[in-house]
Amino acid sequence: MVNILKFIYVIIFFILMFFVLIDVDGHVLVECIENNDCEKGMCKFPFIVRCLMDQCKCVRIHNLI
Repeated sequence: MVNILKFIYVIIFFILMFFVLIDVDGHVLVECIENNDCEKGMCKFPFIVRCLMDQCKCVRIHNLI
């Protein structure tokens, strides 16, 4: 009985961790210090990836000018 409860707690913990790591847009939250810390293929055109407020975000190209 105790082992079953432990197993259920572990499953719930991992499911909650999954939801915490997923952003509203469906992107996994990646922490960064500078733009080079972000994955290059994270965003599709016309967006590029930038490090904003210590997280990698997709930003429209024309918003950078």
